[in-house]
Amino acid sequence: MAVGDHYVIFSGANERAIVACCRDLSRHGLPFSIIARPTHDKISLTAYRKNIARYRTQDALNAEDMLAQIAALRAQYPDKRLLFVPTAESVNRLILLHRARFSAAGLTITLCAASLYLTLSDKSTCNALAHSFGIKTPEPIAMPDESQLPLVAKPVTEFSRLSGKKLYPQLLFTAAHIADFNQRYRNENYFYQRFIDGKSYYLLMFVDRSVVKCLWQRNLLQQAEGKSIIAAEICACPDPQFESSAIAMLQSTGFSGFIMIEMMQEQGISFLIEANPRLWGPLQLALDQGFTLRWLGLSGIYPDALPRRRKYFWLGGLLWNRAERKPVRHFGDPGNLLRRFIQGEIYSQRDTAFLFVKECSAAFKHYLKKQGARSESLTARID
Repeated sequence: MAVGDHYVIFSGANERAIVACCRDLSRHGLPFSIIARPTHDKISLTAYRKNIARYRTQDALNAEDMLAQIAALRAQYPDKRLLFVPTAESVNRLILLHRARFSAAGLTITLCAASLYLTLSDKSTCNALAHSFGIKTPEPIAMPDESQLPLVAKPVTEFSRLSGKKLYPQLLFTAAHIADFNQRYRNENYFYQRFIDGKSYYLLMFVDRSVVKCLWQRNLLQQAEGKSIIAAEICACPDPQFESSAIAMLQSTGFSGFIMIEMMQEQGISFLIEANPRLWGPLQLALDQGFTLRWLGLSGIYPDALPRRRKYFWLGGLLWNRAERKPVRHFGDPGNLLRRFIQGEIYSQRDTAFLFVKECSAAFKHYLKKQGARSESLTARID
């Protein structure tokens, strides 16, 4: 850490990563300020509400609004280096789009160049880059039809060019799924790949020139529609060749910083699924194993923190998925995950206890509401 670093976090999205960041910075006695969303910001339900220095004036991300908050922090900490923490995809993209203006306002941004960020973050260009380094990706499918099921529809870009909303991969298992997808997303830009059914891993990395730090995470439970990981644990490297190829790929681009690469293994063959050149949802697991935000400054000196052996679990994510009556995706035999993983629950700690209760109760209320609506529908049909 450079003398005088003061970390800056824009909150309001990717809250599990933000909580993990706050814990790591607090653990190492590093100063940080949070610029919060004006409404419904979960960080205000945690012990880190004391670190909220500013609130955005608009709920939607707006460059002028965010620049004004940085200017206010700059005035508050004139002798500090304000170091940007890249937690959320939408925030990162906006910051990079206006990088020169944010830098002039006093924000130090150690993210890679915008063009490289987009190449790695957008699934289509990341796949193309991986191919050039001999890394396998799922086989492409020109147009979806019943004969090619199951398959995955993936957005060409992370955010819709029509609505600006984040797009998620869609798993298509039946002809009805294809019909529904075509109706809902016919104007969006997707491409199609074969569905990979196997083991799921995250390659967690920090890269800065010749320095490379790697961890492997085995995913055990995931929310429906390819969304957030619910349960995971650190594991040994499942494929050294994949790891070395991924390192070579990133070093060839000059990439520096944190990145997560998703890999799936089917019948012993490893496939790159996507890359996230930012901090990821289950970040707590990596920080517990020695990763630290102190590396963000790209100082060239990257001491490991002491590892704490823990697993990762997100009960709220599981309960909300159940409330929506959507199938949780299991990778292998889940066993008794609640018993094995509950000690690693991301929010069931003192600093986030209130958020834990609020999130779980909200999921339970949503479940009851859904059950009530379902009962009314059944009654109406019977009548």
